[in-house]
Amino acid sequence: MEEGLQKRLGFTITGTILIDQFEDIPRVKKEIAGCDFDLCLLAAGTNALILAPYIAQTYGKVAFDLGQGMASIVTGEIEIDIWMKKIIGMDKLMNM
Repeated sequence: MEEGLQKRLGFTITGTILIDQFEDIPRVKKEIAGCDFDLCLLAAGTNALILAPYIAQTYGKVAFDLGQGMASIVTGEIEIDIWMKKIIGMDKLMNM
């Protein structure tokens, strides 16, 4: 996965950290301290609201919450929820 993303997007993945729940945040903060990075891409649900400003303030780095957009980066396809498809419609979404 990393090689394909690096070639396609021009960046190197220096690390990944799994987070499942709010209680994982202290562990995640410790793991972040051991990472060498320039940009942090987050897909951590509401935990990203806590982690993004923490990363920016503590490390002076850009932390960007991609949410479900992370799946689009990995797969190269637009990933949408079923409600978005039914209520908004893909045509309307692409014209926004």
